[in-house]
Amino acid sequence: MTIRLPLEGVRVLDASRVLAGPFCTMLLSDLGAEIVKVEDPKRGDETRNYQPMIGKESSYFLSVNRNKDVVFLNLKDEADRQRLYSLVKKSDVFIHNFLPSVEEKLGVRYGTIRSKNRKILYVTISGYGRIGRRSGLPGYDILMQGESGLMSVTGRDEENLARVGNSTVDIYAGYLCATTILAYLLSGSLSKRRRSVKLDIPLIGSALYSMPFLFGSFAATGKDPKPIGTAHPGIVPYQPFETKDRTIMIAVANNNHWEKFCNAIGRKDLLRDKRFLTNELRVENREQLIPILTTVMMKRGMEQWLKLFRKTSVPAAPINKISDVMRDEEIARFVDRKRVRGKRMLFPKLPVTVNEEMIYSYRKDPPEFRK
Repeated sequence: MTIRLPLEGVRVLDASRVLAGPFCTMLLSDLGAEIVKVEDPKRGDETRNYQPMIGKESSYFLSVNRNKDVVFLNLKDEADRQRLYSLVKKSDVFIHNFLPSVEEKLGVRYGTIRSKNRKILYVTISGYGRIGRRSGLPGYDILMQGESGLMSVTGRDEENLARVGNSTVDIYAGYLCATTILAYLLSGSLSKRRRSVKLDIPLIGSALYSMPFLFGSFAATGKDPKPIGTAHPGIVPYQPFETKDRTIMIAVANNNHWEKFCNAIGRKDLLRDKRFLTNELRVENREQLIPILTTVMMKRGMEQWLKLFRKTSVPAAPINKISDVMRDEEIARFVDRKRVRGKRMLFPKLPVTVNEEMIYSYRKDPPEFRK
């Protein structure tokens, strides 16, 4: 059975670069949209030079630009600009992440684009939004992780803060951008009369939008949440534990889990310990409980614990490296193995099933750079 993708017939003109915009349009393309990527003819998307390389191509660029066609346009050139406007007339969405100061020079301001297509969804991704004193400043993921407060809770302690390993703010923004585009496409479809709309997705706001319970904690306590490594500030035990051989993650999120966990590890006595009767008490008495559990968990190897916990429905998982993921058939089925221009590449699949059949999202290789 071939699944009809829901965005077939939707055309997106994508002049964005780096990660947030290209991730957004890759998601739309996985759902069936036709994407035409606009790149500078001299250098292309700057991520084409990001390390590491697969052959002569950037694995970074390849990872977020599948299912796209490409057109190379110098938007400072009037002839190429007119070619862009011809594409605008045939598109449902136009997206870019140029700074406001550059829009005018390249001829891609909202008013200009709207004059070519009165129904276009005009979408920008910016660092700080299009209004306010910082609207013209560039925004990058690592800056947003710092400025949003996300980095202040990431790491072992306040002296050992860390960037989230993935470019998570860019990805958040890409998801939020795609969701907003879909909402306006749906709105126009329902009303039978779509009008042009100007949308902007700021990285800083996307970072904040991803942190609701951290702001809730600050509102409740008046205290800044602090980094506590891989543990959880409000749930105990909800962290990694060392076993005889490897580290295992435990997520005891409620009292039902707590009862199953204590029974599984052979410590029913902890269920009667007044210090640990509720999650609130376990958080309060974290310093007494964790050493007890640490000693217990060292009695077996990780695989032994995993087998037991999965049998008794205790939430637990290994801490995998990518190589471990690719050896686990149950997880690796969500990753495509592809040869792109003769080189091996891995692409996480769109993890959506329709009527119990997974959407097959890979239709064409990422576009090559042609000078």
